[in-house]
Amino acid sequence: ITYIDTAEGMVPLQVFGAHNLSNLEAARWVCLEMGVQEHEFYDAIVSFAGAQNRMQPILEGQVKVFRDFAHAPSKVGAAVKALADQFGKVRAVLELHTFSSLNPEFLPQYKGVMDPAHDAWVYYSPDAVAHKKLPELSKKSVLEAFGPGVRVFDTPEELSVALSDPAENSAVVLMSSGNFGGIDLEDIFTSYK
Repeated sequence: ITYIDTAEGMVPLQVFGAHNLSNLEAARWVCLEMGVQEHEFYDAIVSFAGAQNRMQPILEGQVKVFRDFAHAPSKVGAAVKALADQFGKVRAVLELHTFSSLNPEFLPQYKGVMDPAHDAWVYYSPDAVAHKKLPELSKKSVLEAFGPGVRVFDTPEELSVALSDPAENSAVVLMSSGNFGGIDLEDIFTSYK
């Protein structure tokens, strides 16, 4: 749990990360300008769980598991950094699913965004690439775009097997606007409890 130190005392938050805290401060300022009392603002933000599809907890256990809609390089970088800052060892799993993210010319924009993760994994489907009529991707080209230390998967079966072991991570984040090749995430994460 992240807390903010206020004149009212420590206020627990359901959100974390520099980006969320910056947005909360902007919201506080706007509310004060509109006549909302500071204590009313703090009372309200305690129940704010964040934006829909952003850092949505799907498992609260020894290992915390989150689902996030992040797929643009800046959003992926912010999500991975926020989780690493909050939980330490994080496994970040990104599915390349959108037209731009599967485009070989766009991929270099992801360079370094997964660096804060203890385990950085990228999944893509060659079928999705073909369906979008984009040039073929190889595991090697994805690895070169993201940088060293990233593990690349191109079949849902391979990803499913790897995901079944949480290793030494405190948190796992699954980032995509897709469904990771239709793998049964709920079944996989039962082993994390």
